[in-house]
Amino acid sequence: MQQTASILVFCGILFGFATPVFAEDVVGDSTEDEAVASSGTQTVTGSDLEVADPAILPTSPLYFLKEVGRGIRGLFAFSKVAKAELQLKISNEKAAELRLVEEKNPRNGAGIEKALANYEKAQEALKARLEKLSETSENPRVDELLTKISDKTVVHEKLLREIADRHIETQALKDKIDQTKERVRLLVGKVAEKDDPEKFAKRFKMSLEKTDKGELGELGSIEALDDIFSVLPQKAKEHITQVRQELKEEARLRIEEVARERPDRLEAIVRNVPGATLKRAAVLEELRAVSGKDAGEALGKAGEAIENSAAISPDLMKAELERQIERVGKLLDEAEGVMNSNAAGTSQEGARQLVVRGREHLQKAKDALLKGALKEAFGQARAAEVAGRNAVERIQKNTENKQNRRGGIVPSDIAPSDPVRNLQIESIEFAP
Repeated sequence: MQQTASILVFCGILFGFATPVFAEDVVGDSTEDEAVASSGTQTVTGSDLEVADPAILPTSPLYFLKEVGRGIRGLFAFSKVAKAELQLKISNEKAAELRLVEEKNPRNGAGIEKALANYEKAQEALKARLEKLSETSENPRVDELLTKISDKTVVHEKLLREIADRHIETQALKDKIDQTKERVRLLVGKVAEKDDPEKFAKRFKMSLEKTDKGELGELGSIEALDDIFSVLPQKAKEHITQVRQELKEEARLRIEEVARERPDRLEAIVRNVPGATLKRAAVLEELRAVSGKDAGEALGKAGEAIENSAAISPDLMKAELERQIERVGKLLDEAEGVMNSNAAGTSQEGARQLVVRGREHLQKAKDALLKGALKEAFGQARAAEVAGRNAVERIQKNTENKQNRRGGIVPSDIAPSDPVRNLQIESIEFAP
């Protein structure tokens, strides 16, 4: 009888039919998940990932049996779509493992890095499976697969953002998370290639709406869109830019409402949305520039309070600034490339002015960084990113105008207001 039970346990591990419970790997039930989520320290739960809490984690000596079982399960997935579906499930399982490894022991950097490496490999394998698919979203089964990948990728990206927030002072781990997030971005780019551009943008927006449900969840959604923008095909970028504009308008309306009723709550709401300080500051400044007086003032105070409360060491801030400067430089290069190709219409003066202004701010950020003036570099880098994002939106508007002209509509190419003119170059306080 004991031998039979041992065989059943072994088969459960190997094939994933049942998950045995080991004392060293047990994590609390769903009520604990809810308590953690409500505290704001862990907003992605096991239910978000739609998998049972794994009992065997990458830190366990028995983990190799789990991997063997996954390999055997792959033998029974015969079509290319079925293999991709299985790989998505495995990727999701490994995201759940990462969540629990970090939750159980946040100080176990080696364990977290191991779980990150496992998840990263799963994402690379899923991307490889997608590359082998000859069908696109016109195939109903592929269409369903792309929706599932989109949904799970958004949840995974949010999980990585949250873990990064909790380990902001651990540079090696933060670098590993950034590397893993790059794999996620590349997967999203592959999904976009298999999809109709407009359909992809709508699909991804729906995935974001399912995940970022909290107050001002649009802020997290905007950051997620900014993260994937560089890996998308040009047509998909145009539709994603439109989605970003919609999310920004939704965020603005919510901020206006909060500013009218309880302006003191705005800071707390913004603070609870996971994300990088530098990126969040740029998005808040974008919103401040297009908001009304009360909302603009409330956003300015909220942004300043969040920046000043960020106890970031100078070395880490320097590394973050270097990444932001590189990212914004690519954004400005791309915007200029689209304008020079004349792909978005003939009148680009408004967008061109924004790009020029963005480059001026970016150069000032680089100069300040070289001098070690991190506070000044922070403000200039933020201004450069806001200018770049607004240039991309202006180009999108010009594209729509060009299409409208073909239909006999003659809109205005250049908006009367300059969203960059009132940029605030503020500072951030650093930990000693």
